[in-house]
Amino acid sequence: MEIVRKPIIIDYLRRSEYNPEFLDIETLIEKYTPLFKSMCRYFCSYAGILDKQEDIEDLYNQIQLEFVRLVRRYDPRRGV
Repeated sequence: MEIVRKPIIIDYLRRSEYNPEFLDIETLIEKYTPLFKSMCRYFCSYAGILDKQEDIEDLYNQIQLEFVRLVRRYDPRRGV
């Protein structure tokens, strides 16, 4: 059985200047919330270092804060 791959389409319609929702922070936070929770669970599993609920909430908030900083600093014109 041969694997048929779809062609990679690089289209100007997929650029962020034509799709402002690509860089909308609220939409991105909602989209990546499962990733934030997964990262928080991963770091909380380190031998009970973060055992208090407030420490766990601080870690989750810090993950979100760093994500927002990265999104705000991202310049799509700069390239990858």
